[in-house]
Amino acid sequence: MSKPYLHFTREEFTSRQTRVRELLCERHLDGLLLFQIEDMYWLTGLDTDGFYVFHCMYIGVNGELTYIARRVDRGNVYYSSVIDDYREWLEAAGSPRADTIKDMLVSHGMQGKRIGIQLDSMGITAQLHLEIDALLNGWCELVPQSRLVSDLRLVKSEAELAYLRKAGQICDKLHAVTVQHTRSGVFEGTVFGKIADAIYAND
Repeated sequence: MSKPYLHFTREEFTSRQTRVRELLCERHLDGLLLFQIEDMYWLTGLDTDGFYVFHCMYIGVNGELTYIARRVDRGNVYYSSVIDDYREWLEAAGSPRADTIKDMLVSHGMQGKRIGIQLDSMGITAQLHLEIDALLNGWCELVPQSRLVSDLRLVKSEAELAYLRKAGQICDKLHAVTVQHTRSGVFEGTVFGKIADAIYAND
């Protein structure tokens, strides 16, 4: 399905996912549980500000790419990302998040496998980690891998470099707009409004 609103091509995202899977293989891991939104964005284009809600992404060496979130997030997942495999966590009392994660891992045949997990992330609370560890301990082996994707992100592709240059050009325009409209006595909301106009006008 074509998604013209993706920031990068599907080929670019496929290349990034391939790099992650290659590194997983090098480290003798079968997959990786992700909780850091920045890494999910880099891998799939998923555009969300949901740092404060539960979400989890799994990427496996055999091509698996699964995202778990609330029902309300479904539209955004399909709109902004290349994710096709979406699993819903029922946001209700008595619906443990760890159970949904394990169900997903079961569906991918991960029992007895070595699975990396991000622990240094705003997306995984101490309580959630305890839930996951209690449920998966002995079922599979969890291996801390907080920096695996973040370190790969440090090396930019040509597409990323072009995007960053464009972002820099837009920032220069925003600076010029800010200077132009900042005067003594001017309501700051007016200045912010001009900045917002310039942001959207420059895509």
